[in-house]
Amino acid sequence: MKPNLRSGYITFYKKDNKKIKISYISILLIIIVMLMLIPILENTIFNLIDYSKIDNRIKISDIKVRIEASNVKSELYVGEEEIEENIEPIDDGKKYVALTFDDGPGKYTKELVDLLVKNNVKASFFMVGQNIKNYKSSVKYAYDNGMEICNHSQNHKNLKNLSKEDIEYEINSVDDMLEEIIGERARYYRSPGGNQNENVLNTISKPCILWNVDTRDWESRDTQKIISKTLKEVDDGDIILMHEIYKTTLDAVEPIIIKLKEKGYNFVTVTELYKIKGVPLENGKIYYGM
Repeated sequence: MKPNLRSGYITFYKKDNKKIKISYISILLIIIVMLMLIPILENTIFNLIDYSKIDNRIKISDIKVRIEASNVKSELYVGEEEIEENIEPIDDGKKYVALTFDDGPGKYTKELVDLLVKNNVKASFFMVGQNIKNYKSSVKYAYDNGMEICNHSQNHKNLKNLSKEDIEYEINSVDDMLEEIIGERARYYRSPGGNQNENVLNTISKPCILWNVDTRDWESRDTQKIISKTLKEVDDGDIILMHEIYKTTLDAVEPIIIKLKEKGYNFVTVTELYKIKGVPLENGKIYYGM
C-alpha cells in the first residue's frame, strides 16, 4: 500500500506487482456505509436470537396433560380452563339432585336465595345478561350466599341461528359482567332452550349443562303442577330445570325441597353433583344429569 496525498489515491500492490488504485473518497464512503450497517446488523442478530427462543418455547396455552394412574384420572388445562379431576364416585348411599334456575336474575331472586339458605340448600343459577345489568345486587347476593352463578347468554337467543362472532358475544359479554360483579367468569353455560349444534359447541370454551327433569314451570305457571311433575320424575343424580322469574315457581320450591329431603335427597350445585358422581367435564360437550 502506498498513499499519494497529491493524487488523492492509495495504491495497493498485489503479489504480481500489479497496481490497484482506490481514491480516498471511495474509502471514506465505504467506512460511512459500514458504520451505518453496524446498528442494523446488531438488531438483526438480536432478533434472530429472540425468534429462536420463541420458536423453542412451549406454548403453555396449548398444554393439555393427562395423567392416569390406576383408577384415578386427572386432566390439566392451562389457560382459561381450570383443573378437572375425575376420581371414583362417592358411594355414600345418599341421593343427590341439583336444582337449577334459568332466566334470572329478577325481582324474586333475593327472596328465592333466602328460601334456599333457610332450607340449607345450594343451587345453580343460569343468568341472562340483559337481566344481570338490571339486578347486579341480586347476582352478588346469590353468589355471596353460596349459590353457583352460570352463563345463560346475553339476550336469550337461539344460538344455533347465530354466527361464530355473535355466539362469542352472547357468552363473553355475560362473563365480562359477572367478572365485574362477583370477580369471576362463569364455569358453565346453558344454551337457551337447550339449542345446540357443532358450531355452538366448538365456539364456546365451556361445558354445556342441560337437564333431565324439566318442570315446564314456564308453561303451566301452576305451583301444584310444578311440584307434582318434579316429585314424579326426579331420581338420584338428576338436574332439575326451573325458572326463577315466576312467582308460581318460587312458591313451589320449598314444598319440593321438603318432600325430596323426606325421601332422602340432598341438594348440591352442578359442580358438586358431577364431582360426587365422578364425572369430569370437558369444553365443547353437553352434560345432563346422571
